[in-house]
Amino acid sequence: MSVTLEIPGELLAQVLHVPEEEVPRQVRIELACALYARNAMTHAQAAKLAGLDRFEMSEELARRNVPRHYAADDLAADLAYGRGE
Repeated sequence: MSVTLEIPGELLAQVLHVPEEEVPRQVRIELACALYARNAMTHAQAAKLAGLDRFEMSEELARRNVPRHYAADDLAADLAYGRGE
């Protein structure tokens, strides 16, 4: 399923301060960051929606001062993975 919204591109271009041809990409990034900030999406899901790789997504979230969702369980899993477990 996909969702299509009819929003005037020139309006979004003004609001987002981007050229009109950049509006679709920027709207995906805006939505992904907002949903991640609300804890409605994982980092990977947000990156996929935004069309960014995980590093670009992290940079985008940092620019917006959106804290990463990273708990002690995540650290334990990352450490175990790093040890080959």
